[in-house]
Order: sequence, then C-alpha cells, then structure tokens
Amino acid sequence: MPGKRTHPGNDADATSAYGLGFELACAVAGFVLVGLWIDRHYHSGPWGTLICFFLGLIGGFYNLFRATSRLSKRTRPGGDDPAS
Repeated sequence: MPGKRTHPGNDADATSAYGLGFELACAVAGFVLVGLWIDRHYHSGPWGTLICFFLGLIGGFYNLFRATSRLSKRTRPGGDDPAS
C-alpha cells in the first residue's frame, strides 16, 4: 500500500514531538494572561505581564527540555523503549 508506514511505533513519538511546541506556547500564553490580570487588578503597569512572560518561558523551556530528553532516551538503542 503506498504511503504506509513501516514503523508504527514511531507514531506516538512523532505525536509527542509535535505537541511540545504547543505546550511551550500554551505555557507562555497562560502566564501572560495571568500577568495581564495582575496588571489590571493591581495597576502595576507592564511589570506583571513581563515577569509572567519570562516565568512562562522558563517553565515552558524546562518542560520542553525535560520532554525531549525523555523522548531521546526512548528512541536511542538500548533506551527505555519496551519494543527494543
């Protein structure tokens, strides 16, 4: 059958990899929304938004690095992959 994948175990890894960028964007967007609320509620100018933006970046990248290290361990020969 044309276009049929020969390695069905890689679908879960590809789905996880595609979802990582979405998780990073959601972390940043969620923290920015909290920062906007803080700025409006406490009249603190752009400081709440800026601080929350950087917190979202730090948390999002931490999650990204943690997930990619787990993903790379599963795809390495002799890693945690139960199929190997």
